[in-house]
Amino acid sequence: MRVLLSLTSLCLICFSCSVGRKIEVTDKQPILLNATPVFRGSTSEAVFRVSIDLYSHYYSGIFVIKKESGEKYRLVLMSEVGMTLLDMDFSSENYHVNYCIKPLQKKSLLKLLVKDFLLLTTTPGNEKVLSVKKVGENQYLIKNNSGRNYYFFENEGLVKIISNSLINRTLVQFAELNSGISNSIQINHSPVKLKMLLKRIN
Repeated sequence: MRVLLSLTSLCLICFSCSVGRKIEVTDKQPILLNATPVFRGSTSEAVFRVSIDLYSHYYSGIFVIKKESGEKYRLVLMSEVGMTLLDMDFSSENYHVNYCIKPLQKKSLLKLLVKDFLLLTTTPGNEKVLSVKKVGENQYLIKNNSGRNYYFFENEGLVKIISNSLINRTLVQFAELNSGISNSIQINHSPVKLKMLLKRIN
């Protein structure tokens, strides 16, 4: 009995020490340190023309995302005529909605959007990850507390992310790449009926 209790205690100590530990990206995985395909060079703002299919709703307009400080971001979604549809601040820790039209005022949807935008803006090598594993040629699996994210690279540029969580699968595809920066981003969810297409304006 004492042996069993000792083994159980040892397992609990080892587990508690390993959970939440950041796995350092080594020289064998330099590709993970690449910049996100959203922002150009040292700029901290990106502007896209966007179209959104959400169940029976369709929206199109201008999407602006700006890095404010550290890992904090602000995003604004406006209609073609300049009416604000969504204005929010977010980080990996939390989010705050400044304004949101009624059809988008759903907590689960807003959380899903925040997760999408974190996938777009967070450099994989800087994630607070539990493990990093190479699963193929230029393909990496990164596990964190919120799920499993697969990153696919071509010529050291990020071209695709697949993010699996308990109730949703997200596919992010980066196209029209120029020096690692994407001018076209497509986001598809399943089974959630949400699709977004972003085309860079600047």
